[in-house]
Amino acid sequence: MPVTTTTTPPQLPSPSRAPRQRQQHPLSGRAPAARLALAALPLLLLVACGGGGGDGDAQPVTPPPVTPPITGYTVGGTVAGLGEGGNLVLQVQGADDLTVAANGSFVMGRRFERFSIAVVTIASHPEGQRCSVAQPRQVVNEANMTDVSVSCASLPAGTRNLSGVVTGLVPRSPLVLQNNQGDNLTVKADGRFFFNTPVASGAAYAVQVQTQPAGQTCSVANASGTVGASSDVRSVQVTCTGLPQAAPEGAWASEYCSSGFDVSTREYLNIVREGDLRAIATQGSVTRWGLFCSPGSEALTGRPAVSVAFDRQETRGALTAFWGTQTSSTGTKRVVWARKGPYLCLLPRKTFNQPDPVKDYPTIASVEQDTDESIQAKVCYLKSPN
Repeated sequence: MPVTTTTTPPQLPSPSRAPRQRQQHPLSGRAPAARLALAALPLLLLVACGGGGGDGDAQPVTPPPVTPPITGYTVGGTVAGLGEGGNLVLQVQGADDLTVAANGSFVMGRRFERFSIAVVTIASHPEGQRCSVAQPRQVVNEANMTDVSVSCASLPAGTRNLSGVVTGLVPRSPLVLQNNQGDNLTVKADGRFFFNTPVASGAAYAVQVQTQPAGQTCSVANASGTVGASSDVRSVQVTCTGLPQAAPEGAWASEYCSSGFDVSTREYLNIVREGDLRAIATQGSVTRWGLFCSPGSEALTGRPAVSVAFDRQETRGALTAFWGTQTSSTGTKRVVWARKGPYLCLLPRKTFNQPDPVKDYPTIASVEQDTDESIQAKVCYLKSPN
């Protein structure tokens, strides 16, 4: 039988209650004359400044703005081998583009909490070159990371890169592309792709879908042409679409499962739909003996439930987003439930430093960005087996 656990927030340490030390008055050890002179000093200063200021001419002093402290750690490294005039585009967590135009050090724009994992990848190679990242996955410790190594090398003479952009693809739902009925390339996420084999200048190219991703249909625009002599091919466009998904219901299990000390803990979510515009959701963690993290269908009995009233729905590619107002014993707040392929992501998602975040999602593009990051971090839900 599963053992249900309830997580309580950590208690902050109490202030120190050490006995106070009696402090000597700063004037107590001075001679009487010195004490008298010091006591008269404020009066002399007041007279020198024109009295007590009762004329009303004094202007209020506006305190300087308080700059919030910068938290988190940066991730960066060095680039070597980049050709003159080349532009290399790096990404971290599949976003936050950074264009590097010269060899040397770089720092990505995003900051990370300690012990989080940062993934640095190449979003776009420079013209006529290929670049690679040594050890792209970095564990951020309690210091800024500076050891990401990126190296670039020129393509063989007379060849160019063949690349394009994929949009609407469900993450980790593989799409297989082909060029000239060969050189298979597996694409697992939206963004720019590069075929592994460079194409000779003056040669023809023809890109097609060799294997469609599960539950989606992808089509290719600007699929064929002739490779130029002085520039890479970057114009291929692959668009993936899927049918709008219905509001979720039933039992869901988080993709991530923590294990240790002979037990495994996974988050579960049970959803009961009450029509197309309302749902009742029960959420909680379940701990099992053993380290296997096998998902199951959990009832989560006795847990407080929340109700969500939906008032907006949009579909973009494989993503369907549901905006609504969540009501619980602690009050109401705006939420978004996002379905993309097999995943259900609850936004805004909780983070280590922000246990109850407040974030607005005015467009489906803003929903998709956080949804893709949540899927990559493995904090979304998958449908539990019955």
